[in-house]
Amino acid sequence: MRLNQHLQLHGEQVVLVPYTTQLVQRYHAWMQSEELREATGSELLTLDEELEMCSSWREDTDKLTFIVLDKAAAQAGSPLSDAAACGDVNCFLNAEPGEAEVSVMIAEPESRRRGCAAESVRLLQAYAAGALGVRLFRAKIGQDNTASVGLFLKLGYAVVSSSEVFREDTYELLLPQEQACEAYARLRIVTLSH
Repeated sequence: MRLNQHLQLHGEQVVLVPYTTQLVQRYHAWMQSEELREATGSELLTLDEELEMCSSWREDTDKLTFIVLDKAAAQAGSPLSDAAACGDVNCFLNAEPGEAEVSVMIAEPESRRRGCAAESVRLLQAYAAGALGVRLFRAKIGQDNTASVGLFLKLGYAVVSSSEVFREDTYELLLPQEQACEAYARLRIVTLSH
């Protein structure tokens, strides 16, 4: 997260903001849901463990973590704030240059099935492609997670392998150079003051 700790990525429906300590309480509340933990392959952590995880992620050089703010969740006429947080999107840089694993979670039910997840992944891919040279994106999805399977198929990912032991499929998307450059050029990046 060191790479994105001072950046916001703006889309039509969402704004991706750095995962900061003031957002840990909200994230921790989401992760009390067994359904969300199962869908994301996450463990139940204490609030102190979440705070520690947030701090360690901030120093990580091989991970981008953003909290997704849903513009529709903001009060009419009021500025977008942490109250509009609806989920997260992550990019884990692989040991192989130009490759990364992507994950997304829309935790707030009212923000689901409205395109927030798709736009969040597209924004993250555009940033990772343009700023970090990532071309091959990978997602590991539980076979029972039909919503995520549908999302990544819609985004152009294809199944490349399956694990019956873990009941998980691996999906990949190779982003052509020209498409990556165009997506990055259209990206609205806001640098926050330190």
